[in-house]
Parts: sequence; C-alpha cells; structure tokens
Amino acid sequence: MHNTYWNPDNETETSFSALHEDMETDLVIVGGGLSGLLCAWQLRNSGRQLVVLEKNAFLANNSVRNTGKVCALQLPGVSLSPTAAAEYFRLSLQAVDDFEQLIRQAGIDCGWQRQTAVLWAQSEQGRALIRQQRQFLTDNNAQLLCPPTLPSPLDQGEAIALARQGQLDPFRFQKGLLHALKNKVQLYDQTPVVQIGDHELITEGNYRVRFRQLIIATQFPAAEMKQLYSARLQIRRELIGAFHGGGFQDWYLNSADPDAAFSLRSAGSQHDPVILLAAPPHPLCQHPEDPRQQLQQLQQTLIPETSWHQCWSAQDCFSRDALPLIGNRGHRFLLTGYSGWGYTAAMMASRLIAETILDPGRPLPAFLRSDGRGDLFSRFTAENLLDSARGFLGGRSVPEEKQPHQTGMVVRRQGRRYGVVVIDETTELLVDLTCPHLGCPLHYNAMDQTWDCPCHGSRFTLEGKSLTSPSATDLQHYPAVNSLHPHFK
Repeated sequence: MHNTYWNPDNETETSFSALHEDMETDLVIVGGGLSGLLCAWQLRNSGRQLVVLEKNAFLANNSVRNTGKVCALQLPGVSLSPTAAAEYFRLSLQAVDDFEQLIRQAGIDCGWQRQTAVLWAQSEQGRALIRQQRQFLTDNNAQLLCPPTLPSPLDQGEAIALARQGQLDPFRFQKGLLHALKNKVQLYDQTPVVQIGDHELITEGNYRVRFRQLIIATQFPAAEMKQLYSARLQIRRELIGAFHGGGFQDWYLNSADPDAAFSLRSAGSQHDPVILLAAPPHPLCQHPEDPRQQLQQLQQTLIPETSWHQCWSAQDCFSRDALPLIGNRGHRFLLTGYSGWGYTAAMMASRLIAETILDPGRPLPAFLRSDGRGDLFSRFTAENLLDSARGFLGGRSVPEEKQPHQTGMVVRRQGRRYGVVVIDETTELLVDLTCPHLGCPLHYNAMDQTWDCPCHGSRFTLEGKSLTSPSATDLQHYPAVNSLHPHFK
C-alpha cells in the first residue's frame, strides 16, 4: 500500500519476535494496533500477566494511516436519549484528556496539540444537524467558540467550534506507546491467531495460548462472539491526501454534510505547512474506481492554493449509529465499530473495558454494548448484507485471457480464480483469489497494489500475505505458473 505522510519510509518495528511456544497467561489481547496497545496501557499496572499478539509487524496497522484527530465534536447517526448523549459527550471529552495525560506520562513525542474543532455544513440536512448539535452542546455547557474565519468556499457554510480538542501524529504516538509498554507487557508480532476458543486460542504456528481473560482488539472482530458482526459492521474506505501550503494552524474541520463528509487538518511546520484532506469514506462496494480523481476535485474546490504531495488509503468499521461497539461475554471482551473516530473511540472503549475488568460489578454503558443495540434487523444491517451478497456473488466472471500476462490480471485454472503477479520477464506468481474469511472473490486494487475483499475489507499483499482483518490467513500462492499441479496450465 502507499506510504503515508506520517511514515514516508514505511518504517515498522523490528525489535519484537513471533510466538514460538505454548503459553498460559492471565489476559491476552488479540491485535497490536491502537486499540490493543491502549488496552494494554490501561491494564499495565493491574497485576495481571498481559500478552499482546499482532499478526503483522507492529506499526503496520490501519490506525497509523488516519488523520490523528481526537475530538468530542461528533454526530452519532441515530439520536440517543438526552442522558445517553450527555454521557457519550462526557466520555469523548475524557478521551481527549486521557490522551494528553498518557502522552505526558509516557514522554511520547508525537506533535500533540490542543486544537479548536470545527463542525461545518453547507447542505440543508447538514445545517440542520449543526443547529441540533449547537443546541445540545449549549445545554451541556460545552466550551463553544465563535468559529474561526474560514477560507472560501468554506465561509459559505454554517459551523460550530469546540475548544481544546486534540491532534497528533498517529505513527509517532503508537511508536512511543509501543516502547512505553515494552518492559511491562509481553508483545509478539508476526503471530496470526487462527482459532479462538473459550479459554484457549491457537496461532498460525499451532501454538496454544491458555488465558483467563481475552480482549479482541482487531479492527474487524477476529471472532463473532455470537454477535453477527459480519452483518452489523460496514467497512468504509477513504483516500487521504497531503498537500503543501495552506494557511491555518490552530483548527481542524469535519463536514457534517451526509453526502460530503470530508475533513481537513494542518500538519507539517510553519516553514513547510501541509494540509491533510480526507475524502468522504465509501462502502467497499461503492468505492470510486479512481478515488484520486475525487480527492483532486475536492482539493481544487476547497484548498486550490495548495500543491499535491502524496495520498494513501485508510479504512474503518462503521456501525449503524456511528457509535463504537463494546462487547462483553463473561471473560471475553471486544471493541470495534469506531466509525471514523478511531482515536477518540479507542481511548474511550479501552478505558471502559479496563474499568470493567478491574471491577466486574461495573457495567458497560448500555448504549455502547454490542448486544441489545436493536440493529440486527435494521435497514442498515439489511443493506449491509445485500452489499456483502453482491460482493460474494459478483466479480466471479473471468475475462478472456490475454498475453502477455500483467500483474492484476485474473485467470481461471481448474475452475478457480487466480490473480497474476508478474515478478520479471520469466517469473510469475499465481495467487488464489478466494478470501479465507467467508469465501468472497478478491479484486485487484491497482492504486494500493493489493488484493481486496469487497465484503468485509480483508486486504492482502500481491504475494498473498494478509494485511487487515477479518482474515488472519494468507492466500495460497504458487511460485510458478505450472506449480499448482503437474498438468496445471
């Protein structure tokens, strides 16, 4: 995938190793991205033996690819009761403060800044949401400010501004957090988990880890826990661009327009200012064929004085009501569904799970629990299932094979679809294009040079290595065109 502005050299952490033995522990955390590391931080002094298992290298996850905003100025998609909405706002504000405290306590140099958050809209529907949110924040004594002077064409919209929100460099933050945990938690990378049982899990190397408690902290849940997350969560992908130039430093902006949910923030320095522009996220089945064109059009409309630097993709799990899902079934916990607010929601969810683990009598907020949300038979879930069905049934046809082969071509051999990867003039790979998660047909992503699942967001390198959940298994690949079978042609 394309390198990000935060990590232009695609640096990963190489000082850790894979798990190569059976073990027993008090608590195991599956997933070493933002959620997993924050859970480990919250529980580091609990007296429990903690183990974190990451399937790839640390610092190679989705949460180091976003825009690094920490913010309580959000718009949940379904109205909460006034009491629940006030509690969610309080938890979001607390998450911002928790980041500042963690960064200071661990001494992490990640460019943390308190910023004014701006929520903006131009459409009638978006303006109505702005007015509704303004009234809610006023009723809850929020630190509302007069919105900053916005450049054209943003000055044509309606906006509200909330003081003392935060932004950071997501890569430097996670790198610092990883090193702060190094001597407190057992950290293993390159350790995919292929099976999760009641008190035992099995890794790809067939090593068994016995545990008393479990936290599933992968972006898309690594286990359903009888909650049908594959139907209740929708993966959406966005393109983020870094642009040289720009004239704002002390605020960032999110659009509340339902059909144009872009965001802007500053980065870089005063001598080399950079603006990060995130295009609206799209469900995988509706992702634009050329997302760069959409991003360039946004840039020319919103920040035409800037110049193109680079772009990359990021993706997240969205729930029906745009609220995180926190699961708790006895000794097993899960956090997911951050709906584009990964840093705020991850801190909130990790704190709540840690508090419940340390005090089992303390219940999770009912409106954040993954069960009892009333979304299983919702229109959102029905449409999500329909999209997954389209992804599962579509794309199975294979065009007429042409020579010479090119990377990204799909060919059929013995009734199955395979992707062609051209290594050089004499060497090719064939990769089985059946997603190991639920069998959806994978597609070639020319921009990111990956094989992508249109159903639930699993992504694989050209050689078939699993990059993102829910699949924890690599694709079958064959080092030469004829190596599948003596008569394979």
